[in-house]
Amino acid sequence: DEDVPALDTAPIEQLLLARARAKQARDFGKADALRGELRAAHSVIVDDQRRAWRRVRLYGDYYRVGPRVGKAEPKIGKLLTTLSQAASGERAALLEELGAMGVQVDEGRGTWRRPRRTPEELAAAAALRGEAESK
Repeated sequence: DEDVPALDTAPIEQLLLARARAKQARDFGKADALRGELRAAHSVIVDDQRRAWRRVRLYGDYYRVGPRVGKAEPKIGKLLTTLSQAASGERAALLEELGAMGVQVDEGRGTWRRPRRTPEELAAAAALRGEAESK
C-alpha cells in the first residue's frame, strides 16, 4: 500500500530468494515458513501467481484487500487487532460487529475487505449513526 512507510528491500529480497530456492528444492515447509517470516517481520505478502510481492498494513493477523476504506479504517483495524488476539468465545461478537460495518473477513487467508457501498447503504449507515448520537 502507498500509505505504508518506505523500507529497506534488501532483507526482503534475500528472504524471497531463499523462499524461491526452497520451493525449487521442493522444501515447501521451509518456503511456507519464509512466507510467514516475510509477513510477520516485514508486513510483506507474496502473490505467487503474479510473481510479485507488496507491503501491506497489518491489523493483527489481517490485511486489507480491495478498495481503500477511508475514515472507518482505524476502527476496523482496532477490531481486527482485537479479533487476532481474541478467545474463541469472543470471536463471534467481533465478526458480527465487523459484518455490521460491511467488513468481510477471510480468516483462512488473513484478509479483510469492505466493498464499496451503494448510496442506499451509505444513507442507512448515516441514519444509524444519527440514532446512536441522539441517544
